[in-house]
Amino acid sequence: DSTLNDSRVTNDRVGKTATTGSSLDYQGVPYYMSQMNEWLRTFSQKFNDILTSGYDSENRQGVMMFTANHTTDEEQYDFPDGTNGTKNTRYDKEIAKGSSISVTDTDDSYYRMTAKNFSILAVLEGDPTLLANKYDAGDGVEQSDLLEDLKDMVYDKDQMSFRGSNASEFLQNILSDIALNAQRANTFHQSFSDISATIDNQRISISGVDEDEEAVNLVKYQNGYNLASKMIQTLTEIYDKLILETGV
Repeated sequence: DSTLNDSRVTNDRVGKTATTGSSLDYQGVPYYMSQMNEWLRTFSQKFNDILTSGYDSENRQGVMMFTANHTTDEEQYDFPDGTNGTKNTRYDKEIAKGSSISVTDTDDSYYRMTAKNFSILAVLEGDPTLLANKYDAGDGVEQSDLLEDLKDMVYDKDQMSFRGSNASEFLQNILSDIALNAQRANTFHQSFSDISATIDNQRISISGVDEDEEAVNLVKYQNGYNLASKMIQTLTEIYDKLILETGV
């Protein structure tokens, strides 16, 4: 729809289903990285939403805290409402407080944030008084309801829920995944090793040579040969007796 996105779709994309990222068929390192990135984006957006909905001690509109660094330059992304195509003139880490600059990046979405480029907004690092601490600009400096919500967000699933758990339980979920996957991998490895050993034993039993067994067989064959020789010798003597002594 050109009214929503002016980027033209190439012919090879027409009629295809739009997807974000790539699907993972197994829970390996890429899966854990994807989970970490998704939790970080969710947490950062919820945290920033609370800050930007309030005011600082000087009754200025609150600024976000968590952002992401550009890959190719020293700029930072601006996530004004979690969508793209918007511009904001509030943030710039290179200029002094009170100045402004237009953010011309047309893809400022939280999907740009990963655990690798995650960062604190530089202008907030330079001026901590920009941190919002109250929801109502008319409240006094002793008011800290916004900060209480930030603290409660870590344990309140109503404010942020990830995989059915609160924000603080993320590592527990990942460790549970790792434990289950490690157990499954160990079980598979043990089963594979047992099957491999069974096949190897069968192969050896068919194609291998047991020296003790072969030695016993040689003794048997030798004794059988000796007995056969004695039988032939005895039959020869009997034959000679019959011909030479009986006149047959």
